[in-house]
Amino acid sequence: MASDQLTNTTAYLAGQARTGILSPTEADTLLAYLTEYKVLHGPSPHFLAVRGSHLYRILQQLHATTGRSLETASTLDLLRTIDAIRSLPQYKPNYRRAMVQATKVFCDWYAEQRPDLDAAKIRKARLPDGEWKCKGPEDILTKDQVLAVLAACTCTRDRCFVAMVYDGANRPSEVLALTWGAIQVTGETAHFITNAKTGIERYVPLAFALPYLYAWKNEYPGDPAGENPVFVTLNVHQGKHRKMTKRAMDHRIQAIRNKTGIPVMPSIFRPTRTTHDMDDHVPMPFIMLRGWGSLKTRMIDRYTHLDRSYMDRTAREAAGLPVTAKEEVAAARKLQHIVCPHCQQPRLATDAWCTCGEPLSEDAKATFEARLEDAKRDPFYEALKKDLLAELGKRG
Repeated sequence: MASDQLTNTTAYLAGQARTGILSPTEADTLLAYLTEYKVLHGPSPHFLAVRGSHLYRILQQLHATTGRSLETASTLDLLRTIDAIRSLPQYKPNYRRAMVQATKVFCDWYAEQRPDLDAAKIRKARLPDGEWKCKGPEDILTKDQVLAVLAACTCTRDRCFVAMVYDGANRPSEVLALTWGAIQVTGETAHFITNAKTGIERYVPLAFALPYLYAWKNEYPGDPAGENPVFVTLNVHQGKHRKMTKRAMDHRIQAIRNKTGIPVMPSIFRPTRTTHDMDDHVPMPFIMLRGWGSLKTRMIDRYTHLDRSYMDRTAREAAGLPVTAKEEVAAARKLQHIVCPHCQQPRLATDAWCTCGEPLSEDAKATFEARLEDAKRDPFYEALKKDLLAELGKRG
């Protein structure tokens, strides 16, 4: 996978050199650095792609700030570029910080080729402040909003994607990169293992998302096995269904946002699930291992966004004091699948009716009762009831 990413990056850099955005020497230098980094450190394909993107943008900023190319840039030119990156308005604080960090690491390597550069001085450049708490409680989706987003999806593929990023508190890129062979089904759950982005292995169980996964697998346009990507386009391009890209899925989620008015984006499901699990008192070791593959992570603070009502409710519960009816409903509300009371088959959390005809949601039950009352007022109903009772009487 990392080799494929390096091949793609090579082609991209060659294209930028042909158009004059980068000089041929700059393109060759970036490729040499990324190749050596891959061999020495074994990064994930995602990391390699992001690092290549950072360096490309850094060189663009070097050109804009100093008017020089990389091969003629001085230590001062590189420091001026770092200073300019710190205040770029088009990037968020965390991205600016990552760009400066990438510049410092790259210059450490590049100084070996350019002894005239003062790598130690560049290394001392201060990183801009990060914005570690990017979201607040108001940004987190409620459980009803998660169900509304699932209901608003127009195809089983999109419902499966939403269910999987939510259920495993997954990064969207991790789910889009999955192949069918990577998903292992074990009884009533499934799981996959990933080390994307951080290089730390995570075991991600899927339970809530499993019925959605089965539904998509049944409609999958191809062979849902082996190295075939789980998420593909529904339309055929050049004779085949292509792997779903992040941009394409972003557009699908944007359509749901426009349709429902819910401020949903692919990245919000990870902190949403973490927050819901904390609110539901799911054991902390489970949350940490599923989300980060470690019991030493400090990321819980960044991804959990509980509001003060959680604090008040928990304090009253711990003291044995009564909670309000609204708080009691909120505390008991969990996103779970429904077992049909008639046929005992599990149904999706978003299903209003079972395939056997049993109403499942409150609205469906109300509709069923209303229709039943209408039927009872029909003379045919009374005649049918009388005949049935007579038949049962004959049978003793």
